[in-house]
Amino acid sequence: MKSAKNRKTELKLAAVFIAGVLMGVLFAAPQAQDATLPVPAKRAEIPLDGYEKVSVSMQFNDLIFSSQCYKLSMTVADTQTLSISYGIANTTYERPLTHDIMESMLENYGIETLLVKIESYSDGIYYAKIFLQQGNKVLELDSRPSDAAGLAVRVNAPVYFRKELLEQFGLRTC
Repeated sequence: MKSAKNRKTELKLAAVFIAGVLMGVLFAAPQAQDATLPVPAKRAEIPLDGYEKVSVSMQFNDLIFSSQCYKLSMTVADTQTLSISYGIANTTYERPLTHDIMESMLENYGIETLLVKIESYSDGIYYAKIFLQQGNKVLELDSRPSDAAGLAVRVNAPVYFRKELLEQFGLRTC
């Protein structure tokens, strides 16, 4: 009989394997039927009505989203602060951080990060989406705003915040 610790380890490994298989299935390159060059995919258009483009910065442990007239901050963990700060500065840590690994995986599979949206707020929690594209396939991933921002600053993807949330919870700056 397996111990609970071994079972947990097996379950974690199985989850990682399944995630890898799903990424391969969702974003597998089609097999070439002939020697013609592939037609470049059209960049997907993600609706942005009701959203404002924001810049991302860090001040201590506060992740700050700034638009032309609003600034909204949220406190993040030390590890997130470190990773986002390194991404903003376009520098690397002594070992790859989680967002660096995400960037490498996406790059190696030819997946483009189109944009990030901070979409909603409920019970003290903000919710974000990361929009990815490979060829003509688009994938929308649920994310924490800090993880979405950590990836966006590394790949120079734009970040958008729902305007009504900026107005409701942000500090007016103009």
